[in-house]
Amino acid sequence: MLPARMHLIHVDSVHRWMEDLRYMTEVECMCILQSKPISVDEDAQSELIINPEHTVRDNLQTLLKRAFIISSELTKMFQKLEKNRWQRVHSTAVRANCHVRSLVNEYNIFTRNSPAEIQKYEKALLEKCMELTIITERCIHTEDEYFLMSMKDSIHEILTSVGESFSHMIDMALANEIQEGAVVALFKICRQDCFRCLCAHALRTLASICCVEEGISQLEKVDGILCLADILTDETNPEEMRAEAAAVVAQITSPHYTFTQHLGSFLENMEDIVTALIKLCHHASSGEVFLLASAALANITFFDTMACEILLQLSAVRILFEACRDRKRVDTPYSKDQVGKYFFISVLFTLMFICIECLLEMLFEKPSTSNPPEVAACERVQQKAAVTLARLSRDPVVAHTATKLNCIPRLIELCRSPTERSNSDSVLVACLFYFLKFFTEGITKMLIGCYTDESMEGVILVRVYGKKTELFVDRENEVRSFQILHSHSCGPELYCTFQNGICYEIVKGTVLDKWLVREPTIYRLVAMEMAIIHSIKPENGYPVKPVLWKKLSTYLSLINASMIDSRVSEWFQTEVLRFDIIASEIEALEEQLSQIKSPAVL
Repeated sequence: MLPARMHLIHVDSVHRWMEDLRYMTEVECMCILQSKPISVDEDAQSELIINPEHTVRDNLQTLLKRAFIISSELTKMFQKLEKNRWQRVHSTAVRANCHVRSLVNEYNIFTRNSPAEIQKYEKALLEKCMELTIITERCIHTEDEYFLMSMKDSIHEILTSVGESFSHMIDMALANEIQEGAVVALFKICRQDCFRCLCAHALRTLASICCVEEGISQLEKVDGILCLADILTDETNPEEMRAEAAAVVAQITSPHYTFTQHLGSFLENMEDIVTALIKLCHHASSGEVFLLASAALANITFFDTMACEILLQLSAVRILFEACRDRKRVDTPYSKDQVGKYFFISVLFTLMFICIECLLEMLFEKPSTSNPPEVAACERVQQKAAVTLARLSRDPVVAHTATKLNCIPRLIELCRSPTERSNSDSVLVACLFYFLKFFTEGITKMLIGCYTDESMEGVILVRVYGKKTELFVDRENEVRSFQILHSHSCGPELYCTFQNGICYEIVKGTVLDKWLVREPTIYRLVAMEMAIIHSIKPENGYPVKPVLWKKLSTYLSLINASMIDSRVSEWFQTEVLRFDIIASEIEALEEQLSQIKSPAVL
């Protein structure tokens, strides 16, 4: 059995190689001929008509393959242009010109009579491509830097125009094919058991042509969504077929399309589709299958918020979290981008403590190559991870957990180093958004050291107040205490205050711990310093009253008010003490100490 299987694979590979080689040789021939037209008579033209056995699916596949090649060439041209590699820019322009001419020629053969609107875009596209070839040829014959820089802007504009004209032409061509019944024909293939071997190919073509409004409209008219739901929920179908169905779902629910918000039949089948997709993610045998299924899930969460509730009931967080640990399933930044997108939107519905570690790993995501799509995917992963962490860190427990996992040093590194974030401004903004939320809504009392060089000379300390700490800390009294202590050389200089914090001088020294403070030489120094502080007299001459009991009373009332939440009350009684016990102990302490008649000091 093994040799026969190997033979089949060998034949398939050769067939695919020959198919790719066809496009390569066509381009080489066209490059030699410099795109010059060859005159043929009408009889010869009739010989170019493709075999009528070719189906609509074959025509679309050929059209899409050629379109993909042209898109790749245009992307390469942008890259070469940025690096000022003029010879490569020109050769790529010639190849792109040849491919565009071949695309137009093939499409006209398929359709015989293409609509006038498409012909208009064809003409504009061919003219722009020829203009691009001529300009780039001029650039390789000069060394004038000023001329080249001026031409660079012109080429960039033409490339942008070519890209727009090309996209419009492809969209219209696909729409025209759809009107000719392509969607109907493809779903007939998917619904008939005799064409089971072609179903995956048909679904792949559907995913491509559903990038335009007409395609999605036709899909709904022929009950295509119900067909997709049947394919996804039938676990006897091959994984490849279900993955391609997931790709179609991802396409029609893309948040970039405004015309997908009225798919009534999708909402009717959403629960079945979401359940099938999460199962596909859970049992995916490869990274590609997981990517398609997770992309569909991520898009659906934007499509309708009810999907998030369904996913939470199906333990989607746990399944996706486990998948992130599996390098077999989540093997590219594209997959992590989809998982991050789901985590981002589902934060609206639940706090996911289990995801913090996974999100931190996403912050360390780096592209393995300089391939622009991969770099862009890594940027999106880092951006979504930072924003999701920011939203989660509103909860102090989550903020503490993120801090313990060294989340802040990585976010600071992303802010300070453009290379770590692939020079992305969106990642920088997301990291700054984290710090904004962290310091205003999250963890209580954060101390930050600010300095200009690595020697850390002249460090300034910035203390950010925690959320609601002003309820039991008198900020005005705190500022006065800073000023009084500094005037007696017992404290740092206060530089400034702001809405939720203060900025002051650093006092260099060693922080005392419970072992160091027991050293005789140390505790004597502490006692001497405390004696100096206690000897400071109030400037106004009024008698000083103790504030300890007032502060404790305020603090207890705040604790009592927070006991409305049953979870807080249960945690407090389990981890600390019952509220009534604490209150009675404070009352006993006040009664005992008040009888001592000890003077109140600073």
